[in-house]
Amino acid sequence: MHGVKPKKTKKDPNPAFTPDRCLRSGSKSSASRSRSKKLFVRHSNSKLYLKPYGLRIKTSPSTMIEAIRSLNEDQREAVIEIGFGALLNMKLGVSSAKLGHFVVANLDDKSLVIKTGKGDIKLTKDVVHDILGLPNGGTDIDDVEEVDETNEIITSWKSQFSKHDISKSELVSKIQESNDDGILFKLNFIALFNSCICKAYKTGYIMKDIVIK
Repeated sequence: MHGVKPKKTKKDPNPAFTPDRCLRSGSKSSASRSRSKKLFVRHSNSKLYLKPYGLRIKTSPSTMIEAIRSLNEDQREAVIEIGFGALLNMKLGVSSAKLGHFVVANLDDKSLVIKTGKGDIKLTKDVVHDILGLPNGGTDIDDVEEVDETNEIITSWKSQFSKHDISKSELVSKIQESNDDGILFKLNFIALFNSCICKAYKTGYIMKDIVIK
């Protein structure tokens, strides 16, 4: 109406997270972008929002918790010796879909900052250390030269398994079946940690590169 000022619209406190903003799909293939868009739903306001809990998680800490619960005292001491003692107190055996959804929606993957209503969380190695108690400092694992696969220790470690590809459940079984707290146990534990907490193949098999370092 003439002379009536239009009402100001309130700024959306929870702006839409588009595929380009949230998942950086601009640099992905068309097939990958198509899969990414399946995570989004279009609301009546024509904005795209992440579907509730519409995330796929490659791995879960549950197998890690299972292994930790089975350790004897000598094995627990060995875990402390290699700097992973804080993991012995880990209780969370599942990955929270709600929390994962929140992190993906609010993470800037370039600056590595999670936006929250209480302030920003900058993701650094010190923050990871404070939360998980993991070793912090020393030589970067990427700077360590790989050991020749004919190395006696590597050969002995591989001989535990009947197949080339090793699953996390096989590692847990080896840890549970043995009372050993020596080098093979330590390698099994580190390989399991790497696959459950850090990185894993989509197939569920472990990445053995951490062992041959």
